[in-house]
Amino acid sequence: MKRMFAGLIALFVLTFTSTSFAQEDERQRPDMPVGEYKCRVSKGYKMRACKVTLVDGQLYLTVGEGNLIGMSGKLLVVDDRAKDVYFDAKLTDERPFGCYSCQERCTTNPESCACKEIAPEASAECVAQQVGVHLKRKGNTWKGTFPYKKYWNVYSGKGDQRRVVGYEATVQVFELTLVLEKKK
Repeated sequence: MKRMFAGLIALFVLTFTSTSFAQEDERQRPDMPVGEYKCRVSKGYKMRACKVTLVDGQLYLTVGEGNLIGMSGKLLVVDDRAKDVYFDAKLTDERPFGCYSCQERCTTNPESCACKEIAPEASAECVAQQVGVHLKRKGNTWKGTFPYKKYWNVYSGKGDQRRVVGYEATVQVFELTLVLEKKK
């Protein structure tokens, strides 16, 4: 009798747990349609293509080529209504904005430019930074701000004696805007 009772309790707990996880998973998906969007990073730039996709029940946003900062990552629920979302992203550009101080040609051939590239460890630190944006929804538009580190050389000396002696990071706040494209 004890075994049967214990078995029934185990079955009840298993059923309750799997049901609550299923409800929780459904509730955890942001209320953001899959599809093509226009987006921009910073008010000074024009809207460019972005995309929200669904992979294995998880929404992802890709802020693609041509945007000031290319990034991609998960969209997570912020509030109970699933209207506000959190964009947990990684940088996707080969040479992200603020991670290199010179054009690519200057990095591969330093003698061709007057520019001094920042230290490789500074570039690696910059490229590895996570980007987190709390996006608030109004109609078919989501907006949010995020801090972003840009890296710079630190110089010492004057004239011919001027040399790079290190690097520093400064934080700038950018605004990400996404607008769902209307279906044609």
